[in-house]
Amino acid sequence: VSVSHYSGLRTILDFNADQLTTAEERKSPAIVYGEFTPDGSQFVSSSFGSSIELCDAQTGYLAYSLPAHNGHTKCIGFDASSRRMVTGGGDNRVRVWDLGNNRQQPTRSVTWGAVVNAISFHPSNGEMAISLQKHPNKKHAIEIRDVQTHKFQREFIGHSNWPTCIAYSPDGS
Repeated sequence: VSVSHYSGLRTILDFNADQLTTAEERKSPAIVYGEFTPDGSQFVSSSFGSSIELCDAQTGYLAYSLPAHNGHTKCIGFDASSRRMVTGGGDNRVRVWDLGNNRQQPTRSVTWGAVVNAISFHPSNGEMAISLQKHPNKKHAIEIRDVQTHKFQREFIGHSNWPTCIAYSPDGS
């Protein structure tokens, strides 16, 4: 289990031991998001800094740091294989990363006209759902887009405030 704190402390806990133990404690800028890759091999976190940190899930040690967004990264999502990651930030950008080749630059970066608050990969069909924080006088939307091309597919409008998290069900329904 990884526990990320607003103070910037990240702790990896091992529940398999007889006691709760700490594998590693790291101090970063205030951490605002954290998630394990679907295959469980890495833990990724974002902070109020401009980078994303990927840590080995077994040891807790930093594998690498990615220069993700201008400003903080608000959301992170993974495809089912854990090879691709998509990030959204306060800089109105969505970035797609190829983690299978340990690339430390995004394979695609698209600027939206709104802050990206939440993002999620569909488990099997190449779509991603994106929550956009639009101006207060506009309707907030969840947009469904193709991961590779970012081509618009459909949207859900009418939220009274911007959605802060999105998740597909495991079967994608």
